[in-house]
Amino acid sequence: MFINEILESLGASIVLVNNGLEALAVLEKDDFDVILMDLHMPVMNGYEATLEIRKQLRFAKLPVITLSAGVTDEEKRASLAAGMNDFVSKPINKVELLASLGRCLKR
Repeated sequence: MFINEILESLGASIVLVNNGLEALAVLEKDDFDVILMDLHMPVMNGYEATLEIRKQLRFAKLPVITLSAGVTDEEKRASLAAGMNDFVSKPINKVELLASLGRCLKR
């Protein structure tokens, strides 16, 4: 909810899903500027969903930012290896989130 409040205060439109499989389905229906991807979700986790997203050429430049309570170097490396562009640790820090969005949306 904190992330929603931050983004909505900036005028962003937000679509929430429960898992990676739902994220893939939503991507087929609409265009997005960025994806904030939780790593640990049921059905299809963030790694798996991002790998599927990156298989599609049309999403090659779509920024995917990892959101995770895990902040180990291993998780960061695995996120980048799966095709995610950046990593923001939980609990979410507004400044860190906005900095990550700024970096990714400038690409």
